[in-house]
Amino acid sequence: DNLTFLGYEPNVKRSYLPGDRIDVITYWRVEGVIPRGLTLFTHVLSDPVTLFANRDVISVNPNRLQERDVFIQVTQIHLPETALPIEYFISMGAYGKSIDERLPVLRDDAPLGDRIFLYSIDVLPLPETDNEEGED
Repeated sequence: DNLTFLGYEPNVKRSYLPGDRIDVITYWRVEGVIPRGLTLFTHVLSDPVTLFANRDVISVNPNRLQERDVFIQVTQIHLPETALPIEYFISMGAYGKSIDERLPVLRDDAPLGDRIFLYSIDVLPLPETDNEEGED
């Protein structure tokens, strides 16, 4: 649907604590008319299909995008305080509100799915705090 994923910023923080903010930076190019109400979804998955945290946002006005426009999408997602210390996966895709569906991901005009897996992150356990109750 006339939107090309150009890539993502690979040199980002990959280890987090519960409650931290994740910044996902991606690059896109418009190739023609895009669906009205286009938005981008970014998912934090605890496995390749289980959604743990997400954000649906686009940082530009999609109605003003024209062919050959390139834009950078910075999506910020806060990890819940309840995040377990495991590996999570970051995926992203596009959603057309006017057509009420995700846009397909294509390579050489062959469908590959409806999202792109970018990379994984690690959530580390919270550091233990010294509880020295009872001491004066």
